[in-house]
Amino acid sequence: MDIHLHEDEELEKLKEWGKNYGVALILGAVIGLGGLFGYRYWTHHLEQRAAAASTLYDEVIYNLNQGKPDQAAKLGGKVLQDYKSTPYAALTALLLAKSSYDKGDLASAQRQLQWAMDHARQKAVGHVARLRLAHLLIAEGKIDGALKLVESVKDTGGYTSSYDELRGDLFRAKGDMDKARSAYTKALSEDSGGKYSEVLRMKLADLGPAPAPSATAAQPAKVSP
Repeated sequence: MDIHLHEDEELEKLKEWGKNYGVALILGAVIGLGGLFGYRYWTHHLEQRAAAASTLYDEVIYNLNQGKPDQAAKLGGKVLQDYKSTPYAALTALLLAKSSYDKGDLASAQRQLQWAMDHARQKAVGHVARLRLAHLLIAEGKIDGALKLVESVKDTGGYTSSYDELRGDLFRAKGDMDKARSAYTKALSEDSGGKYSEVLRMKLADLGPAPAPSATAAQPAKVSP
């Protein structure tokens, strides 16, 4: 076969292939580049929002440390409204809840803790908000509400000991000292040597010694001949 004829045939095939698929390839390349630039733009946009939220979060902390809770609340409200999709929003809500609690505004503290729990982007922050909210409800005598918060948790993550301590507080508030003692003991075993171990020991000691089993309960049952 003439090699030139073979090359001409291949060129014709390439031309025909280009007619059929060239436009699709160009469009694919354009769409691909557009997606790449769009992804980069979106990533840059998210980074800018996170940076802005971080700056406001730092300003909230600064104003709280300076004894300016009203200014902190104003800045914090902006974080919650404009940057609620960032991790800093839930963290800010925790700060505002602490400030409200210190001022004696328990209703606002409860709302802010609920907000932090509902919008937390990180599981750890959600657990902290839930635990604080439950303790606040216990302090207000809302035992059933606190109990619901505990029972709704499926995965306690690294906060198992804290949740068992909370259960102990709940049982104690309900007057069930045996269950409270059991919960505190379990929490202590999970936090053995941890920073809360001493607190748990104090709570256990405050309950008093466990009641000794009754003599009748200790005796084996008699078997009829």
